[in-house]
Amino acid sequence: MNHKLLIAALAVGSVLTVMSTGIASAAPPTFQFGITIGDPPPPPPPHGPPPHGPSVDDCSSIKEIFSDLADQGYFKFRNYDDEDDEYFSVDARRGSKLYHLVVDSCDGEILSRKRIYQSY
Repeated sequence: MNHKLLIAALAVGSVLTVMSTGIASAAPPTFQFGITIGDPPPPPPPHGPPPHGPSVDDCSSIKEIFSDLADQGYFKFRNYDDEDDEYFSVDARRGSKLYHLVVDSCDGEILSRKRIYQSY
């Protein structure tokens, strides 16, 4: 009977050992250290849409707008006039025709397109 108790005690001990090594083998916590000289960096910007419509950062640059116009087939841009903060006008060629375009300064949408007839 002593042999049965000894075997049972060994079985219970091995089960407890296996269970405790599973817990003990968890990854240790990570630590990071850093040195900041001067003022600390500002906090990150809040998430979500801006409170009052699109901001200037949401607008395309003039270079991107002209690139988009070129992708639409316009080229030889001339007589650029930044009439307002909301839009600008420019003459551009598309194929063999010349157009006067009024373009949104923010998203590059063509607001108006009028053909310019040339006299030879």
